[in-house]
Amino acid sequence: MNVKILFRLALLLPLLASAGGCATRVLWSGDALNKWNAPARQPNLCLYQARGQDDFLIVYNELSERRDVIRPRAYFLRRNQGRIDHNQPPEFIDPTNAIGLKAVPIFFQTNAPMISVPPFPRAVAGAGEQSFDLISGGQIIGSYQLPAYKEGFGNAERLAITPLAAAADLTIVGGVVVYWVAVGVARSGSASWSIK
Repeated sequence: MNVKILFRLALLLPLLASAGGCATRVLWSGDALNKWNAPARQPNLCLYQARGQDDFLIVYNELSERRDVIRPRAYFLRRNQGRIDHNQPPEFIDPTNAIGLKAVPIFFQTNAPMISVPPFPRAVAGAGEQSFDLISGGQIIGSYQLPAYKEGFGNAERLAITPLAAAADLTIVGGVVVYWVAVGVARSGSASWSIK
């Protein structure tokens, strides 16, 4: 093989190595593999007053994009509000903790005014039950969204897929190297072809 070809190939390998690794890089640093967890289309929102605390237990159905499954979720509203505001998952608890708690009545937004304003806490759910207002004594205590957060691709899954991503990267780099070697050999005229 010609020395010029070997020299060009030696210069080309670091470039290919830096350009290669696309699949592995996306696997470990990309956001494309993350999926969202969000309230289901019909979340069946329920609110309960927490015993002995100034908080509310929220129970709803959540859709996991990664697993394509709907599951019941529960969390304490005020204790987790900062996490929800930053699109982080709340600290979930078992939904059966709602057993025995006093339910908060939920009304749905309509154009009709409410005739009476009960003094006890109640909620007014927004369209699709994705958000709600907490009201007590005619005053809005707060407006809240149900949690929506990214479910990251776990390191165990990434480690399991890394060999496949590395094999894909090596195949691409190897194909480019073989192509350039073949082009170099053809241009140098050192290849001899014979048909028998």
